Amino acid sequence: MATSGWVKIFRSIRSNWVWENGNEKYAKWWIDIIMMVNHSTKKIPMNGKMVTVNAGERITSIKKLADEWGTTRRTVDRFLSLLEQDGMLSVEKSRTDGTRLKVLNYGVYQQNDGESGKPTTQETTQGTAQGTTHKQELKNAKNEKKKDIHHRSDDGDITDEDLPFDIKDEDLPWL
Repeated sequence: MATSGWVKIFRSIRSNWVWENGNEKYAKWWIDIIMMVNHSTKKIPMNGKMVTVNAGERITSIKKLADEWGTTRRTVDRFLSLLEQDGMLSVEKSRTDGTRLKVLNYGVYQQNDGESGKPTTQETTQGTAQGTTHKQELKNAKNEKKKDIHHRSDDGDITDEDLPFDIKDEDLPWL
């Protein structure tokens, strides 16, 4: 597991059930899963054969997670089940090959800004409401940037002349 690097955590996590009061351990565990999955596709030897583990995936075990998180296997299993029910994670269990965790929409949320912008196979096959939320977050961030670069006239009001671009009133909900 990588011990350096970074992952993106979007502010919208604060409105998700994993962040609600009383679910602090869920938030920690979810962020831990995001940090432990591969950031790129890798091949690993397992049981005498090479296994491909894609970006956004990790092969582990319920027991290892329970030990790492200081809880029972049953609690980990229930948590992973909740993530599956919410469309955040898929879990494939195998007695011989361990438990494969797959963060759904990983490519959408973790793509570097400098990358091509083309959707990965994972993104195109897993388009869900989470992808829509991400697009809205990007739009909101862009609007915030626009808001920040506005210049104010002497009386503090923004005038059309102060704007470095054309903008419609419906794009400015705070007016």
